[in-house]
Amino acid sequence: MATILQMPVGINEWRQMRSGRFFFVDKTAQLRDLFLMGDKLFLTRPRRMGKTLLCDTLCEWFTHGSKSFAGLGIDGKLYEEGGYPVINLSLYGLGDESDAASFEASMCTRLIDAYDAAGFPVG
Repeated sequence: MATILQMPVGINEWRQMRSGRFFFVDKTAQLRDLFLMGDKLFLTRPRRMGKTLLCDTLCEWFTHGSKSFAGLGIDGKLYEEGGYPVINLSLYGLGDESDAASFEASMCTRLIDAYDAAGFPVG
């Protein structure tokens, strides 16, 4: 009897996706094309369509390299991998600020935290 894999609804982390038993269509080979498009990209998709998972996948590639991509379409296709600091900045919830000064303060705090988490000296 075949095992039915669970759909990855609500999964937004590459490691969780890869380590779980989720239905997964490997489109990682297309990431190479994404890298070759240029130095600026604007990703737009409707809600719940994988933007956060895509960004986490890229973060995994640049920070840890191909270790968690073995056997997938992107394996061996990119030369630069791993060892790069990645700044992860979420703007979620910033619209809750009531005035420009508190918005700016919250944004600065998030930027400082993101740079610190990526290993950049803040100060």
